Amino acid sequence: MRNNNSQRNQSLESNMPVLLASSNPAKVEKLLMALDGVSRLIRTPADLEISIVIEETGITHKEIAETKALAWSSKTCDYVVISTDGGALIPSLGSRWSSIYTGRFAGEKASSIKKIESLLSLMQNFAGNDRKVTWIEALAVAYNGEIIYSEVYEGADGRLLDTFDRDVQPDDFWLSTLLFYPQYRKVYNELNWRERSTIRDPWCSIRDNLLWLFQ
Repeated sequence: MRNNNSQRNQSLESNMPVLLASSNPAKVEKLLMALDGVSRLIRTPADLEISIVIEETGITHKEIAETKALAWSSKTCDYVVISTDGGALIPSLGSRWSSIYTGRFAGEKASSIKKIESLLSLMQNFAGNDRKVTWIEALAVAYNGEIIYSEVYEGADGRLLDTFDRDVQPDDFWLSTLLFYPQYRKVYNELNWRERSTIRDPWCSIRDNLLWLFQ
C-alpha cells in the first residue's frame, strides 16, 4: 500500500538489513549519520555490487525519492530501502530555476566548482533578501516493492553568499559552502548538529523520523 499520509503502516524489525540507495558519497555519509545508534546491517549499492539506471521523471522531490526507493527495492528483496531527493528553493530566480534540477542545472557532469560558479553568476544581480535560499529534502522508505513511509522536509531560510572560499573544497553537497545563516554567521557546513536543528535542517528531521520508524 502506498503511504501518502506519511504514517508508518509496517513495523520494521531490528534485524532487517538496510540499503542506502545512493551512489553519492556525501549523501551516504548523511544517511549513516541519520542512522547512527541504530543497530542493523547497512549496505550501499557499491557494497552489493549492483547498479541501476533510474529516470527521474517526477515533478516533485517526493515523487523522485519514491521512484528511486521503489526501483532499488525491486532489485533488493528483504532490504529496507532508504532514498532521498533534495534541492534548493530560490524564489528570486523565478522560472529560471527549479529545485528539481539543483544537481544538474549546470550540466549533468558539472563539477561542484562549476555549479558554484554558475549559481553565483545567475545571482549576481540580486542582493539582500533576494538572495534567500531554502533547502528541501524528500525521504522515501520502501520494503519489498512498496513505499512504507515518505515525507518532505523544508529548512529555514538561508542567504546565498556573494563569493566562495576557493581554499575550501566542496563535496557533492556543494551548496553547503554558499548557504549562509546570519544568526550564527556561518555557512551550512560549519554548523554543528544543535545549530542545524534550530534552522530546521531537513537532515535533522530525517534522522528523527528514521529513528522513530526503526524503533
